[in-house]
Amino acid sequence: LDGTDSKHPIVVAAARRGQSPRLLQGGEVIEISETARFRVLGPTQLNTDNENNNSLVMRLETADGSILLTGDMKFEEEYLLISRGLLQQTEVLKVAFHGDNTSTSDSFLSAVRPLVGVISTSTREEKDTPAKSTLYRLASVGCKTVVTQDAVSAVRVTLKDGVPSVALEDWQQ
Repeated sequence: LDGTDSKHPIVVAAARRGQSPRLLQGGEVIEISETARFRVLGPTQLNTDNENNNSLVMRLETADGSILLTGDMKFEEEYLLISRGLLQQTEVLKVAFHGDNTSTSDSFLSAVRPLVGVISTSTREEKDTPAKSTLYRLASVGCKTVVTQDAVSAVRVTLKDGVPSVALEDWQQ
């Protein structure tokens, strides 16, 4: 999305509300409170070959820890983030691209060292996800992983004093 495509769903939805979308750029910081902020890491550049590498990559930084939100980025964007020194240890990782085998490289995991990984996927919609190779790479760095399709209603992630906890929720109870 470059802000000029009047048919893009985000542009259309914003127009219905009398608004215009604002495109975030790497390096921007969005303050939420005195103790929490989003730091925009990527996309690092426009990728015309693979739209997934144009995913918004943000790090939520709080007094209790951090969460890295990776969108659908693939290996190429991971390597750019690593080479530019933009990654650091994070307690919680939203695993990229539904846990597909084209993301979450060993190099990326070495830079991020997550304690908990959350994979948002459904094998009914994304047949090969989460990939066994991705699950193996996460386990090999000691990352506890949960998959949203295993939850009845939601996955709840909590951070307290740098320690993440995760629970599969059933809000129907």
